[in-house]
Order: sequence, then structure tokens, then C-alpha cells
Amino acid sequence: MANIGLIGTGTIGSGVIKILKKNSDLIRKRAGVEINLKKVCDVKLENAKKLGIGKENLTTDYNDILNDKEIDIVVELIGGYEPAKTIILKAMQKGKHVVSANKAVIAKFGPELFEAAQKNKVNFYFEAAVGGCIPILNALQGNYQAERINA
Repeated sequence: MANIGLIGTGTIGSGVIKILKKNSDLIRKRAGVEINLKKVCDVKLENAKKLGIGKENLTTDYNDILNDKEIDIVVELIGGYEPAKTIILKAMQKGKHVVSANKAVIAKFGPELFEAAQKNKVNFYFEAAVGGCIPILNALQGNYQAERINA
């Protein structure tokens, strides 16, 4: 089982919650692992409550997710530079994998985030922030490994 902590319940975050709930069986079958949305964080909890997230799984403090030893993956969907960058770096330092759709923080701090992921031996996935979610990064990483792509 993979426990997820999701930060940000705006348009994208709410969509992720809906997809995880609706397709949990399909995800488990295809990925071979059960996904558990353990904790959801936002400064406003109304969206998460409307989506049926129980009170015991809600927080307004992202540190509740970062400090939860059971959470394996942090999904950062708040946008902007800060506190997004801080959240991503702290999650990596705590050995958590990170998924982000935050174009701004990746564009401005990408090299620093990639280096932190490598240093902390965690994965940093950000394909949702690239090309309107077209799975181009996976294709480049998987199909062009022998090529020398510089930019």
C-alpha cells in the first residue's frame, strides 16, 4: 500500500481526489499497489469536505503530512513558488517521493529540486506540469535513453 498526502484542493487537487476515489480499483490492478489517500491539506477545508474526505484525514498544516512517517508520497498542488518549494524540499529530505503539477516552482527551481531528489534517493514526478499532461517525459526517458538530449 502507498500512502499519499495531498496538499492543495483547488481545481487540480479536487480532480486528483475524484480520480483516486473513482479509479482506485483500476489503479490497484494496473499499478499492482493499493493507493491510500491518507491525509489532505489545504488552508480551506471546504473542497475536501465536499469530496467526502473525513475530518480525521484533513489538516490545514502541511507539516502534518511531512511529519507523518506512514506517508510515502507527497502530492503538491498548491502552485506558486512558496511554500511549494519548501514543501517539496522538506518532503524529499524526509525520504518522501513527490508529485507536482506546479509549473512555476519547477521552471524557477527545477535544477535544485532534481538535485534534492537525487541526493535524497526519492522520485520527483512532474509530468502533470508539462505539455498539458501529455505523457512526453515518460516517452523521452524510456524511449530515448541512448540519445544525448541536452535541452
